This record gives sequence, structure tokens and C-alpha cells, in this order.
Amino acid sequence: MSVLEYPTESKFNKQYWLTVLGLLTVYPFVYMMLYVHLAQIHWLIMTGMVFSALWVLPRRFWPWVFAATILVRSNSRMAYNVFYPTRFPEARWFNVETADPVVYVVNNWAEPFLVGAAVLLLVKRWKVHPKQIGEHSGMMKLHIAALIAAAATSMKDLIYVWRDGSQADPVMWFLRVFPGHFVGIMLIAPIVAIAVVPEFRRGIGVILKETALFVVPLLALLVIIGIRAKDPTYRELLHMLMLVIIIVMTIRHDWRGAAVVLFVTSFALAVEDKMGPKFANMASLQAFISIAGAMALLFGTALEGLRVRNKELETAIGEIQSLDTKLRSATIRNIESEERERRMLAANLHDEFGQSLTALQTHLTIAEKTPDEPAAFGTMMQITGTMRRNIRRVLDSLRPISLDELGLYAALDRGSMRQLCETAGIRYEMELHGNARLIQRLTDALQITVYRIVQESVTNVVRHANATECKVRLRITERVGKVFVFVRITDDGQGRANDLKAGNGIRGLQDRIISLGGVLHIRDAFPGLHVHAMLEQST
Repeated sequence: MSVLEYPTESKFNKQYWLTVLGLLTVYPFVYMMLYVHLAQIHWLIMTGMVFSALWVLPRRFWPWVFAATILVRSNSRMAYNVFYPTRFPEARWFNVETADPVVYVVNNWAEPFLVGAAVLLLVKRWKVHPKQIGEHSGMMKLHIAALIAAAATSMKDLIYVWRDGSQADPVMWFLRVFPGHFVGIMLIAPIVAIAVVPEFRRGIGVILKETALFVVPLLALLVIIGIRAKDPTYRELLHMLMLVIIIVMTIRHDWRGAAVVLFVTSFALAVEDKMGPKFANMASLQAFISIAGAMALLFGTALEGLRVRNKELETAIGEIQSLDTKLRSATIRNIESEERERRMLAANLHDEFGQSLTALQTHLTIAEKTPDEPAAFGTMMQITGTMRRNIRRVLDSLRPISLDELGLYAALDRGSMRQLCETAGIRYEMELHGNARLIQRLTDALQITVYRIVQESVTNVVRHANATECKVRLRITERVGKVFVFVRITDDGQGRANDLKAGNGIRGLQDRIISLGGVLHIRDAFPGLHVHAMLEQST
């Protein structure tokens, strides 16, 4: 699959044939312009055009790219005549210009297929499409594919020179053309990726504006100085200054800034080489462009990755700080809640038990004076029963007694919640899912929290929901070394989640759950209310 997607129906497809028509008209014309005007041995940009076209187009368009490339290369002299009519007056269309068929095929037919093999490796084997080069690994693989394509096409050129009878040194010839093919690919491919991937185009206007306002005038000044310079050392120094410009734009705008400025810088170097003195070392110039371009693009993707990770880290830090604030607030509220419970407990002990003990003492005095009066003993029994119930209620508020007597599941299924619902005429249903044996491994604090969640929710259903049924679901599972407890309480009442969230009971539950690293969600279900809680415990 590629960036440009097209339907695959076997019937006539208008969009497909319009694309083919564009390939057979625009592509050859642009290729001819690059071949005639911009082709230099250190800047073989036509290779980059073939590579980029194959990279962004689906493979069913590749035969047309091959055909258009071979068409132009087979008529290279006529391509010159289109722009310079007197350059090759003897040239004819589709005229074989050499008697050696090997030379003809190698020179005109081999290049698109060799480049296509490298692109096929990139997209088929490595799954790197234009949108993947924003990642460091994708950009690295693009460089490797470009090196393979450059090496293959350079070997093709070497065979052509050898068969054509040239006396050039094969090694030096390879070292001259290899960087040219590589630079041609790495100049065009990132620019094409920016053009076809919408995410890469965001913010490109700022890059182009800075390039036009600052980079282009500075490069123009350096080119003018380089053209007028008579000492090669000055030109090497100017090249280092150009490298500084590339690095600055890379730091400012990651690999996209590097791609744009590298293209402009390479063009400036081509102008300098064409118009300036010829004493410059061509191999040094080629090496400069190749190394500077490769390092800038890789450095840019590395910077982009660091920026993305930095944003993720900032987000994570913000979440940690927010959680820390919630934990601090929950801790403070828990302390305040404990103080309120102590005051309430003291008041209950004073009011209820104090009064009951006073009444019991009074009746004991009466019974002592009138031992034959049975009514006094009946009253004392009532007072004792009331005290027992009050003591149980107070103890239950401190710690659910049924948890110790029955265990968590039985306390939820057969304990006070069911009695409360049945007394109010509400059908109560309790279900346990997952691994029931994990209940025994839950900490005391977590079991109490689960019990309180159900207790508070059921109490609110009975008091405020006007419901006919209440369902409790408890699920316990173990994953990645942790025990997860999911609690869900639903009813068919009138909901009003916002009113429930504002209550002190829910606030206390939420604080307790946050302290244990859990999550509580309350929402209206229309009808009724859904209370969801998730708690976890390391095994």
C-alpha cells in the first residue's frame, strides 16, 4: 500500500487513467527539464525523481513510470533539442545512438528497474512509506534504501563507461557518481514525503517563510563570495558555514527544516560550482552534500522523537502531579473524616450509652428496693437490648462485623444490604464473577473499601433512588502480577448522579479509593444510576 490510494475495480476507472495520463505527460516533461538543466554529476536529481515516484505511487502504476523514464532516457538527445534546438541537430526520435545493444540497454533501460528494486525493499520488506520517515527508524531505512539504489545505479553507470570504451578509472568513476545518485534521492524523497503526507505539511509555511527571509539571502551572499574567492580554503570555509545553517534549521524545525534547507543549499552549491572557479575538489563537494544531508535528516528525526517523548514525559509528569494533589487532598479529607467520626462516636457514646446506663442504674436501684416487682426487670431487659443494638451499630460503623463473621462475598450477599433493600421493598441481587479464590488474598483495607462502596451505594438507592431493584456485580481477576477488583452497582431508579457526587459519603468513598490507587465513576443510566469502581492490589 502507498500514500496515494486508488480503487482496485477491474472495470474502467476514470481516476486511474487520469493518473496514467498525467504520468505520461507531466512526468516525462519534468524528467527532461531536470535531465537537461539540473543534471550534474554531484546532483543526479533524476534518480531521486524516479525513486520518489515509485515510492508514493501504488505498484500498479510502476510500469507506467518505467515506460516514461525509458522513453525520456532513450531520447536524451531529442530531450536536449526540445530546450536547445541546435545542440544535437542530427538526433532523431527513438534512434539507437550506439551500435552496442548492451550499452543502450544499460544506459536507458536499467536505471528505473534498479531503483524500483530498492524501493520495493523499502515498502514491501521494511514497510516504510512516506508517513513513516518522521520516525528515526523510518528515516534510517530510507537512507539505506537510497544507498542501495545509488550503489546499483552507479554499477550500471560503471558498466556503461566500461562498455563504451572510456579510459576513466572505474573506482574513481564509481566514487564520483555514487554520491550523486544518493544525494539526488535524499534531496527529493523527503520533499515529496512532505508534499503527500498531510501531517508533515502542518507548519511547513513557517519553515518556507524563514527559508525565504533568512536562509536564501545568506546562502546567496555565501555563493557570491565563493564565486569571487580565489583561495580554495575560503570556499571550504563557506561550505562549513552552509553546514551551520543546515544544523540551525534542523534544530528549529526537525527533519522537515533540514530537508527544505538542504535542498536550497544543494542548489546554491550547484550554482557556485557552475559559475565559480573550477579548482574546487569535486569529491569533497559531493562528500559534503552527502554527509551533511544524511546527518541532518537523521539528526532531525532524532530531535523530533526527543520532542515527542518530552511532550509525553511532560504529560505524564502533569498527571503524576495531579494525582499527587488528589492524594494529598484525599489524605487530608480522610484525616478530617476520621476526626468527625471520632467526635460522632464520642457523642453517641455520651448521649446513647450514657443515658442508657443512667436509666439502667435507676432501674437497678428501684429493683433493689422492690425486688418482687417484675416490671423493673422487663424494663432493664429492654434497655439492655437497645444498648446491644447501639453497640453493634457503632462497631459496624468502625468496622463491618459481618466481614469477620461471614467474609466479603457472604457479607455482600446475605448481610445488612440485602436486609435494608428487602425492608424497603427493593429486589436485591448479588453476583460474583472471575476467580472467587482471589477474595482470600485481598487485603483488609481493600475488602473494607469494597464493602463500603456497596454499602454507601445501596443506602443511597434505598433513600433517594425510588427504585424497585438493585444489582451488585463483583468481579475479581488476576493479570500481570496484580489482582483487579471491579465493583458495579446499578438500579432502575431516578438517577441524579450529580446530586450523589456532591454528598459527603461519596466524597469519602472517592478519597478512600484514590488512596488505594483505584478509580470511581458514577453516571446516570436512564433509568437508574451506575456506580463503577476499580481497585487493584499487587500480588
